[in-house]
Amino acid sequence: MLISLNWLSEFCTFPNADALVNDLNRIGFEVESVEHKGTELASIMVGQIREIQPHPDADRLQITQVNIGSDTVQIVTAATNISVGDKVPVSLPGATLSGGLQIKKGKLRGVASNGMMCSAVECGLTDSSPGIWVLPPDTPVGVDFIDHAELHDTILDISILPNRGDALSYIGLARECHALYGQVPTPAAKGVVPHKPTPPITCTIDADFCRYYRAQKISGISNTHTPLTFQTRLYYTGFRPLHWIVDVTNIAMCETGQPMHAFDARNVSDISVTCANGGTIELLNEKTVDLQPGLPIIALNSTPSAIAGVMGGVNHCVTDTTTDIILETALFDAPTIRKAAKTCTVRSESSHRFEKNVDASGLTHCINRVLDLFGIGSDITVYAPIEVGNATVESTTINVNYDNINQFLGTNLPIDAIQSQLHPLGFICHPNHVEVPSWRALDCQEWPDIAEEIVRFTGLDIISPTPISDAIPLKKDPHHMRLNALEADAVSLGLTQVIPFPMCEKNTPEQPIIENAITPQLSQLRANALASLIGIAQTNAARHPQPCRLFSIGPVWDSECNESTHFSALIQGPLHYQPHLSEHQCPINFFDVKGMVEQLLKHNNTRIDRSTHEALHPGQSADIYVDDAKIGYFGMLHPRVQRAHKINPCGVIEFNVKALLLSPDMHYPMPSKFPATTRDVTYIMDASVSVADILAVLNENQPKECHAIVLSGYYQQKERSDINVTFRMTYQDHHGSLEMAAINDVHETFAGHVVDALPCRFP
Repeated sequence: MLISLNWLSEFCTFPNADALVNDLNRIGFEVESVEHKGTELASIMVGQIREIQPHPDADRLQITQVNIGSDTVQIVTAATNISVGDKVPVSLPGATLSGGLQIKKGKLRGVASNGMMCSAVECGLTDSSPGIWVLPPDTPVGVDFIDHAELHDTILDISILPNRGDALSYIGLARECHALYGQVPTPAAKGVVPHKPTPPITCTIDADFCRYYRAQKISGISNTHTPLTFQTRLYYTGFRPLHWIVDVTNIAMCETGQPMHAFDARNVSDISVTCANGGTIELLNEKTVDLQPGLPIIALNSTPSAIAGVMGGVNHCVTDTTTDIILETALFDAPTIRKAAKTCTVRSESSHRFEKNVDASGLTHCINRVLDLFGIGSDITVYAPIEVGNATVESTTINVNYDNINQFLGTNLPIDAIQSQLHPLGFICHPNHVEVPSWRALDCQEWPDIAEEIVRFTGLDIISPTPISDAIPLKKDPHHMRLNALEADAVSLGLTQVIPFPMCEKNTPEQPIIENAITPQLSQLRANALASLIGIAQTNAARHPQPCRLFSIGPVWDSECNESTHFSALIQGPLHYQPHLSEHQCPINFFDVKGMVEQLLKHNNTRIDRSTHEALHPGQSADIYVDDAKIGYFGMLHPRVQRAHKINPCGVIEFNVKALLLSPDMHYPMPSKFPATTRDVTYIMDASVSVADILAVLNENQPKECHAIVLSGYYQQKERSDINVTFRMTYQDHHGSLEMAAINDVHETFAGHVVDALPCRFP
């Protein structure tokens, strides 16, 4: 919620903006941003248009003569929403506008222009505007517009928690400031006593979603301009000033937190708060919504005129010529309004407040504030209201034991100190119970809630630290430790961790769909993690040509919504990216990726086999097996995929980390102090035999003296199908030096197992 400190200062006092921000954060209202408005503006004054003439050489330009009090200046403009007599902001040569724009003398199509008339955009109030900012007629000419319009302001963007709907108003935040700084609350609005009896209008409500409905006719509202100060404040808090009637309802909603709506009262004889049963409605934001059965609506004369609690429609909407209105105030069911806003895909300031519950005790003050505002410069006629339903405020009490609260908090606060802290918030303390104000009834329902209110303002500093009596043993989660080890291994290989969204664009029919998706592009649970990295690489390639070396560890889902955690990596460019030695670098290839896989899975019983994965390059891809169970794949990305995403050749890896998490802890043996010896063996194998087959036989029959088996040679003669492969075995013992004759016998027997098991032979 955007808060103007100029506006807030009318309801409470506070030391300064910095202190207020710190204190709001301390009591649970996170200030997401602080923006100082108007600091860059300079030399803007109020002018009045005396004359408008067409430009002799440009159909879309006009030559205006503008009185700025001490002088009359000529300004050429393309604005079409101005008339003679209008008062407007004027920036003369040397002035500074929003964004640092400097105004200089110039000529437009040969005609001198000595300044510029400003819109709300140039004044830094909004991002878009229909034209020049036409000021109220009572604005004095020649005054400093920046000061007169209160453009110097500080705007806080405060995150209001879902349970604190009472703080969605200036009065609600002022109440918190009263508790912080000890000021007396601002007196409530006086209002206007009704002049005439209730008009002949019937009103019915659906009690299932509308607890109370109030409609009051007000006549004689003058078609006046919204005061300039209020226009500025509305702009700064996210509203766009439209005309006096709508602005008044928005002003009152900002101040009190109670949403209201004004209907044009002409020819209204019946009001029905009911559920829709088909049809459509055109809303004030120019969006047409289908009225699905069950959608809460307000119907005037049996015609849908608003979606209850969300937004009004064009039927019976107020205009610049409206003088008689029906002011609607209601208490709607929060879940119903939340569902209606979601169904219509329309969120408004009103629905935002109704969704968090509106305080019934604040209705009177809100209505009085509206009547006070309408009474400014107008002789209005107020009719007695039409009221249907029950707006009774039921008292809520919580039984408390102050000794228990002090023990719970670790404090020793007397009841008087607790009362003095809670009273500004509306709580009334008694010896055995606390009366909860109506605006906090849904939020505070048990005694720990009272303790929370106390400590919010007293602060944690008053609580003495108490050491834990018994030491808690530190337990390390083995799964978490293995994931950390996997991340460390990936980083040591030169990869950078990324955390992409675990959702993707809807393109797989069998994958689960997210009903309340963040965006339409992220509406499906992803079936693999590789697509996320490819998307990042595509964005990277579009921004700059630097290579990508990425990895992520995150969730994926199957068609039955079963979740698993996958490791994925994408390696693009040279194996070792060194820009100063780029001429010596070779592009990454399949064997480089294979080496990374072996490093990542070095402590597991891993083997690889040929793969035909559709996203990988044929002949440059492999499946990963741990304990004979397939866990993933790796290889070079298919050229077709590369072209589709406009990225350079890259290697990819993806595997399920579950097998790693279930594997036993690794125990590293002490190195032997006795020397090792090596033996080589060469096999001539048929084309039907793979190196993996030979390694499987060797690993199965590996003697205790053999500590390592490494492929050291691979050779195939031209026009021959058989292949020569050479392995080097390392032999070592922990108890003494190995005898040459003994190790030769062990090696001969060990190497012979392959010849016995596979179609291989010795040279």
